Parts: sequence; C-alpha cells; structure tokens
Amino acid sequence: MNILKTEIKKLQHIYQMHYKSINSLKITNLIKNINKYCFDSKNIIELDLLSKIQNTTSEDFTKSDDFTKSEDFTKSDDFTKSEEVTKSEEFIIPSQDDNIFWCWYIFQNGIKEYNLPHKFFVIEKTRKIDWVPLLRENKASIKQLKYKLSNLENNLVNEEKMHITTLESICFINNIDFYIVKNKMLYKNSQDNENRIILKYYPKTKKYGILLDTVDVLKRINKYEEELFLVDDIAKPLKSISSYKLKDLQNIATKLDIELKKENQKNKTKKCLYSEIQEILV
Repeated sequence: MNILKTEIKKLQHIYQMHYKSINSLKITNLIKNINKYCFDSKNIIELDLLSKIQNTTSEDFTKSDDFTKSEDFTKSDDFTKSEEVTKSEEFIIPSQDDNIFWCWYIFQNGIKEYNLPHKFFVIEKTRKIDWVPLLRENKASIKQLKYKLSNLENNLVNEEKMHITTLESICFINNIDFYIVKNKMLYKNSQDNENRIILKYYPKTKKYGILLDTVDVLKRINKYEEELFLVDDIAKPLKSISSYKLKDLQNIATKLDIELKKENQKNKTKKCLYSEIQEILV
C-alpha cells in the first residue's frame, strides 16, 4: 500500500506543497501537476507583477495589451544568462533591446551582477513599475526638468524601451549627475554630486554604452567639456540659425573638426557652417 504525506510550508507569503511517497511514480507525477497551481515562487511572481501594473497605471496614458501578451512574459520562469556585452574603448554596451535600462542596471549593480543569469524581462518590468510612484512623488523635480510626468509614466509602463529623458529624470531625483557623449557633443545635467553616470551613444548600432572606469573621472569630464560641443537639449542640440553669430558657429565647427574655409580658401558663410554642423549633430 502506498502512503502519501503532504505538508504546507509558509515561506514569506509563499505556500508550497511538498510530498513523500514510497515507490509511486504515478503519485509523483500527480503531485508535480498539482504544484503547477500552488502559490510557489514561479507562479506568484507573475501574479504580483500583474497586480502592480493594474495598481500603477493611470488615465494619463492608455493601457497596453503588449505586456500581458508578450512571449517573454510567458517564458519568464526561465532564467537566461546575459549575452556578452560589447566593449568599445572603456564603455560597456549592454546587448538587451532596452539598452538604456541595462546601462542603469550596470551602474547600480556592477558588471559582475549583470553577467549573472537573470529573469531579464521580469527585472525590467518590476523596476520600471516601481519607478512610477517615485516620479509621482517628485513632480516638482520633473517640472524643473521641463518634462511631462504622463509621458514618463507612459514610457515606463507601456513602451518596450526606456527613453533617455526617463533615465535622466530618475538620475536627477536620485542626485546622480548625468552625462551623454553623442556625435561629438556633450550633454550634461550636473549638480556636482558624488555619483555620476556617463553614457556614450553609438549611431551605427543605435545603442548606448556606460563608462565603467571611474578613475580620474573628473579629468575625463573636463576633457569632454573642452573638446566637445556642449548642448542644452540632447533632443534638439542646435538652436535656430538666428541664435548664433558667425563666430559662435566657427567655434562649434572647430570642436566638430569642420573646416572653416572652402577649397578656394574663402571663409564659409554662416549658412554653410550651420548646415554642416547640423549634419553632424542631428
């Protein structure tokens, strides 16, 4: 006669069925099937994640079915190891589609933690949802950056990839100085904080890399400021042509390695310089 013993263990709000059976393959398979419907760690993470989404979405942005229907979500029980990151100079370029988010993850947790096996999709969605109330609690800071709270929320909850403006907002709220090197230009949002995140944009792959080497980081930043064109808005690096004098455009062109003279050795006009600068920056 086969004897089946069951017990319920409570581990941090997780209930799971364990069993002991004597020479019974049928009972073993039966219990395995039953455990699919128990509140174990594999099932509860999906329920908890869905609950968070329902509680944090607002009328300011539309609900998206893409998240609940995503193939990645249905496979979220499978731990996957990070693909090898690309290294360009001293910048590490994460391989995930949401490249900006994983730059942040490396900044917060280090490259060793990033290289461990993870439930990447679950980490992304959980962290982004946790950021929504943080943004709402810091409306004044968002207003100071001149960004719309509803746009940032929508980006975090409904869109697949994190925007650079969303990352800047998170950094600003957490007192982290923010730098981007892009197309021979530099954008910075600095309040002289101790923590700094430096990203570099690579146009060919349309991905960002994060600087890991923080030795002499202030010297590096000073060098960027000397050699690169400092912009006030990463999305709109150039103002209208009427905002610049010829000398201003010549200074910008010099930093961008643009010749100031034509082949006939005549000085380039203001319009000509503006056009060449625009081709590089935009």
